[in-house]
Amino acid sequence: MSRMGGRLIWGAPVASGLLLAATGALALGAPVPSDHFLDQVLPNVVLGLVLPLLGAIVLSKLPGHPLGRLWVLTGVAGALTLAVHTYALFGSVVRPGAVPFTAVAAWVSSWLWVLGFTPLLTLGLLLFPDGRLPSSRWRPLLAVAGAAVVLPILGQALAPGRLEQTAVENPLGVPALAELTALFRGAGALCFTVAVAGGAAALVVRWRRGGPEQRRQLALPAVAAGLLGATFLVPAADPLLPWLDTVIIAEVTLLLLSFGVAVLRDRVAGAEVVLRRSLTYGLLTGALTFTYAAAVATLSALVNDRGADLLAAVATALIAMPLRDRLRRIVDRAVYGERFDPFTALDRLNQRLDGAADPESVLTGVAESVATILRLPSVRVVVISGDNEVVAASAGADRASWTRLPLRHHDEQVGALLVAPRSGQTILDPRDLRMLEALCRPAGAAVAAVRMSTELRRSRQRIVAAREEERRRLRRDLHDGLGPTLAGIGLGLEVARAASDPIAVDRLLIELKQEAAAAVLDVRRLVEDLRPPALDELGLVGALREHADRITHRNGCAVTVKAAAIEGLPAAVEVAAYRIAMEAVTNAVRHAHPSACLLALALDDVLTVEVTDNGSGMPASQVDGLGLGVGLAAMRERATELGGTLRVGAGREGGTTVIARLPLQGR
Repeated sequence: MSRMGGRLIWGAPVASGLLLAATGALALGAPVPSDHFLDQVLPNVVLGLVLPLLGAIVLSKLPGHPLGRLWVLTGVAGALTLAVHTYALFGSVVRPGAVPFTAVAAWVSSWLWVLGFTPLLTLGLLLFPDGRLPSSRWRPLLAVAGAAVVLPILGQALAPGRLEQTAVENPLGVPALAELTALFRGAGALCFTVAVAGGAAALVVRWRRGGPEQRRQLALPAVAAGLLGATFLVPAADPLLPWLDTVIIAEVTLLLLSFGVAVLRDRVAGAEVVLRRSLTYGLLTGALTFTYAAAVATLSALVNDRGADLLAAVATALIAMPLRDRLRRIVDRAVYGERFDPFTALDRLNQRLDGAADPESVLTGVAESVATILRLPSVRVVVISGDNEVVAASAGADRASWTRLPLRHHDEQVGALLVAPRSGQTILDPRDLRMLEALCRPAGAAVAAVRMSTELRRSRQRIVAAREEERRRLRRDLHDGLGPTLAGIGLGLEVARAASDPIAVDRLLIELKQEAAAAVLDVRRLVEDLRPPALDELGLVGALREHADRITHRNGCAVTVKAAAIEGLPAAVEVAAYRIAMEAVTNAVRHAHPSACLLALALDDVLTVEVTDNGSGMPASQVDGLGLGVGLAAMRERATELGGTLRVGAGREGGTTVIARLPLQGR
């Protein structure tokens, strides 16, 4: 914003204040009746003081905001109305002819007041709180709101006769237009009613369609408007009238301030504090007003008016402090959520988690529950998998700053909770942090469960993909290899049957025998790929000992198998243990060149396969499973498919240790 623009913005409340000061100086010479002061003068004073200041603040934070401009216009119009009207009274009633342009001032004041109240209650409601219409379908209501301003101005400016509360005849009044100006005023009143009702309907639509953030934005103006409306229902007993007028003015001020807080809640530090205190004391004022009125109405039938007033005041004073504490707790829950009630907060989060239909909705439930419980504008749930971090769920709009809290499960960080401070805050309140730490424990368990479910689903997908690839390979081998071989043998037998030369038949049968032997080898290879025959013939321990003896004989590395008899293993576990053990021993002999290698099997709740060698160790690239054929990557895959783990590291006495732990779910 330019320096000149800033001066113009802040010049509006200064000018309004000067107008009100001039009005006060004129009023010293033109006493105003008390009822006229409360009904007409004081409301314009409030508008002239509060609205230009609110508009200037809004425009300084949000340049060009329509509501900021509207509030500046209506506030200055209210102050100017009061100034010119007081000037007209002074020059036409108190001291006639003492000041010039009295008729002009009286004429201007007769219609200028429309620019104060009418746009505030029509356009102000329609454009609140973001300065835009709820949708394009509300545009006709803008025309109605404009007519509610223009028609009364024309009706007042051209109406013939004496101007209100002055001794001045309307200088522009046209007697022939008397009926038309009356029609203008009636149509303007109708448009005003329609526009106000439409503005209220627009607020209801915004409330119903808006999320938690927008509803909190509308909460304070709604409560302030409700208090103001309810005050008019208080019985108009004579002792109450002066106090009720004062309360109404206070509530109007609260309503105007609530508009500013709602618009600036994202730009003003401490907006939530203002909201909380305004709600608390606004509700307290309204409640005490009703209490006092009810007490006066009840006690007036029992004692005299003075005694009723005294007893009502005592009763109101006695309930003031307890009522304030109770209202503060209610408002705290409305503004800050359930940060003061950890048990209720945890119960609500657990209920949301229990009601989740699928893993994806669990994390969404965590984000939405935390945002709702603590009334936070935005929450993100991040899932950590290895070195990757993924935003798995969110609630609310993106924010510039976040507070990060770790989500742990069994001493492992499985994710993080990102929360945005409330509007006007730069950091979270310590009470919010304590509540969030309590909520992070069940949230961490939920993230761990979802991550495990996701990994299980991916593992199943890999298993299905591997199974289909294996079936494709078997089909290819049977169709392209074994099938043609058997077909060729069949054709050869037909030829041998039809041949008459014994020598040729004998030679052909020898060739067919060789082809049949090759086919048998293909069948054995296929069967071994499905499941090693040694497992069925010798068992897991026996098959591994046979493999260890073969490596010892061929490579000179003493491979020792240490295991008790292990029986009754699930087939998948047995095959995985056999493949992992063979691969680990083969890798050690091939790459580390050890003189000895120990293969140990242990069975308790899981089957543990441990291969330790005393070789040179494995390079980092090999530990990552690179350049090893099937390699460690395939070994890890086999362990993961069964829900197990594989760990590779340095041995206690040098060399390398490979440890696989395979659960026995199918045992």
